[in-house]
Amino acid sequence: MTGKIKVGMEFGNYNQMTEKMKRKYYTDSRIDDKNKESEYVFFKHNKKSVMGNAYRDALKFNEYGESLFVNAVLFQNGYQYGTSDKTWEKLNNFDYIQGKTQHAIDLNGNGTVDNNEIFEGEIDRLAYKKAKDVGDLNKYQKYRNEYEY
Repeated sequence: MTGKIKVGMEFGNYNQMTEKMKRKYYTDSRIDDKNKESEYVFFKHNKKSVMGNAYRDALKFNEYGESLFVNAVLFQNGYQYGTSDKTWEKLNNFDYIQGKTQHAIDLNGNGTVDNNEIFEGEIDRLAYKKAKDVGDLNKYQKYRNEYEY
C-alpha cells in the first residue's frame, strides 16, 4: 500500500465506490465463496493490470440468532477502505482506511478524515472490534493502549 492518509480524505461507501469502479474498469464479479455477499476484481481494460478489488461478507448469525460482525473491504490506489458490522446498512459505510504506514478511524462518524483520526502503523484489529462492539469508535485509542504489548 502506498500514500499517506490526509485530512479531508473520505472514508467512502461500499456501494458507491464499487459502482464507480464498475463504470471505470473491466469488472470480474466473483462469488466463489458462499460466505460473501459480493466480490469484485477491477482490471484496466487490457485485463492485465488489477486496479482494485472489493468484497462484502454475507451476514452471519450465531446459534441464538444474533448477528455476528462481518467485513466489507475495498482496495484501491494503495489504500484499504473497510468496515466491520452486524447489519447490512452499517456494513455499507466504511469507517477505516489503512495506508502503508498509517491508518484512520472515523471516530466521529462524519465520513471524512479529521486530524485526530490519523494513527501511525497498522490498524489494531482487536481494539477496533472492541470499540465497534461497544458501539463507540471514540474508544478505539483507549482499547489500543490497553492491548498494546
